[in-house]
Amino acid sequence: MAKSNPVFDALVRLGFHTVRQQAYGQWDDYAVSFRHSAPYYYMDVAVRENRKDKTAARALRAKLKERFPKTILGCVNSGDHMTFSMTFHKNTAYEDRLREILSFVTAEMQAQGVAPAGTCAVCGREHPDSLSLVGTYQPVHAACVRTEKTVPPAPPAQEQKKNYLTGIIGAVIGVLIGLIPSLLSLQLFDRIYSVLYILVPLFSLLGYRRFHGKLGAPALMIVAVLSLGGVVLLEFLAVTLSFKQELGMTLLPAMKYTLNVLFNSVGVGVMIQESITELFFMAAGIFLSWLFLLPHPGHGKAAIRETASRTLQPMNGNWDDPDWSEK
Repeated sequence: MAKSNPVFDALVRLGFHTVRQQAYGQWDDYAVSFRHSAPYYYMDVAVRENRKDKTAARALRAKLKERFPKTILGCVNSGDHMTFSMTFHKNTAYEDRLREILSFVTAEMQAQGVAPAGTCAVCGREHPDSLSLVGTYQPVHAACVRTEKTVPPAPPAQEQKKNYLTGIIGAVIGVLIGLIPSLLSLQLFDRIYSVLYILVPLFSLLGYRRFHGKLGAPALMIVAVLSLGGVVLLEFLAVTLSFKQELGMTLLPAMKYTLNVLFNSVGVGVMIQESITELFFMAAGIFLSWLFLLPHPGHGKAAIRETASRTLQPMNGNWDDPDWSEK
């Protein structure tokens, strides 16, 4: 039995619906959807703004962080929707807090002149007659959904931002950040706790995503290879520091001595045998990265089409309207 999500349960009590780990509904004439990517929640509000204009997003972010300093983390203008990132403490009264956030956000958007979306998210034409989840909850024409034109084309600027090179740069930075706790442990306690190795691939993939790397199976392979390289680097540094201390060497000779000892057929075998536990935790980190930080089947174009059809409903809420049912 799937574990209940208290935030989505609260949204249902507020009149929202749920499908595919998303919640969707309307609030003050705005089409709103929620999605969860642990530990954060993202609220997408359908609008039609110039994505290059950051003025409204900055103003909203400032107002929201002032009003909800421990909940609202940011606001991003994506053109056809605005995304508000947030987090909740376990003891939060979810229903009351969500009602407060929704009312405050929509009121501030109106005050900033950010109106609800008024065109179809699929074809871009005016007078949408329905609402549907097409990635985010959006006004649409029922005919656009029923003819399977339910995946809006991605903006070219967004596609150009994602590439493997910037992702690799971010992943390398992430590996280095992930090694910091282990280095501190080595410095403070003269040992490295194996569980810390789980952080290396997690930070690597976070860096990969942060630097707009293309997602998918190649991303996981890149992260795995770089994480393994990070673990080898950490082992090299640990042995080097040990030799430096025990043999009274300076740093450079200790590094050369470590290279001669470790990187031969015998040394590599010994290093692998002594690093089984560390490699296990690194593999666990790779698995967690795959589980929580990468897109999975069920979020592709076919899934968007299926979800769009399942969530299609008339904008006026009147299912018996013959004009809508025939469109």
